[in-house]
Amino acid sequence: MIFGQRESNSYLAAIFSYDFLDEHIGYETIARIHRGEIDDWIRDLAASGLFSAAEVRAAELAWHKNPRLLLDALLEDADEVSVKRWEIAWARLDRQSHSVHPAPVAEHG
Repeated sequence: MIFGQRESNSYLAAIFSYDFLDEHIGYETIARIHRGEIDDWIRDLAASGLFSAAEVRAAELAWHKNPRLLLDALLEDADEVSVKRWEIAWARLDRQSHSVHPAPVAEHG
């Protein structure tokens, strides 16, 4: 299973959709994912019993490399308004992280 692909996202959405549907996930949760704080999600994924250790490790590596993949999986079964709201929140977090860590400016000498 390759995490970030639609089929994988469907399985993950089924596991985590309860949290989204019942609004247990808020802005701080999305901010933690954005910062790469995914240990709770990895633990829950492993505890589900639906994935092999190799698949859990693949998810962990993929989500550490690109945390947006986890958000996309969580949003797989969300309604259109929720998807838009969390995409806007993610974009805001992107802007904030870029302003905190500005890109280096090339110097001409």
